[in-house]
Amino acid sequence: MHMRAVLPAALAIGLVMAPAALAAPSSVNADHIRAKAAGSDGPPPVLPSLVRTRIARGTKAIERAGDWVDQEDNAKAVVSLRNVRRNMYAAWRGAVDVVENAPPPAPPGDGLKRARVQARASATYVGPEETAVSVLNFQHDVAVAAYGLLDGAKGTLRDAVSTTIFAALDRRDRAAVYIHGRPVPPPPPPDLAHASRHPYAHASDEDAPPSFATLMPAVVPDLDDELSQIKALVRGGALTPGEKRIMGQARAQVLETKDQINTWWPPLPPGD
Repeated sequence: MHMRAVLPAALAIGLVMAPAALAAPSSVNADHIRAKAAGSDGPPPVLPSLVRTRIARGTKAIERAGDWVDQEDNAKAVVSLRNVRRNMYAAWRGAVDVVENAPPPAPPGDGLKRARVQARASATYVGPEETAVSVLNFQHDVAVAAYGLLDGAKGTLRDAVSTTIFAALDRRDRAAVYIHGRPVPPPPPPDLAHASRHPYAHASDEDAPPSFATLMPAVVPDLDDELSQIKALVRGGALTPGEKRIMGQARAQVLETKDQINTWWPPLPPGD
């Protein structure tokens, strides 16, 4: 059985480049992968292929794992969970590559507006910050899917589920460490200061693009969702003592993650 320590231990490791019944993660669908550009009549931006294809493959592997569990073929479910982890790791490696090799941001204003008008005829892509946070969203989907598989899992399947749970939690913690270590961009001009505090502010032609400071607080609702799921699973009374220990460790780690994210990226003020 795979047991993990809580966030401080995970944080100390640093960055490593590295699913009741299982359902396809609702947040990894077309709307999740394609960020809608409010105020634009062009096609919605998409994630870079380096990340988008890995999230899509990982999502299919999650669905297959649930199907194999429903068919009581645990061996194939274990293989599918391994593929979930592989694609989750690869998605983050791709996100790091996008972040570290992104071109300098275009200056806001009329020049940016004209560039976006010209780009409407072809595909447009979300920025590096949104790309990185999309992988944290996927890590959340992997975790909640694996929580749901723990009830009734035995032997190698339970081990694979536990491994998948903590792979998602650990990699999210390491991703948060990496993001926190990125250079802080200079503040926007005064006329864009309010717009820059809003996630997806770039959807408007004159708004500044989102930053990690505006995107990372939105990870906290995912953590609250996980805590609610864990509480419900433990309260349901169907878990064995060993499975409850796994859930207890996961709960402790998610709480530490929430505390750390709230410390590094404080919640946005009301109304923002």
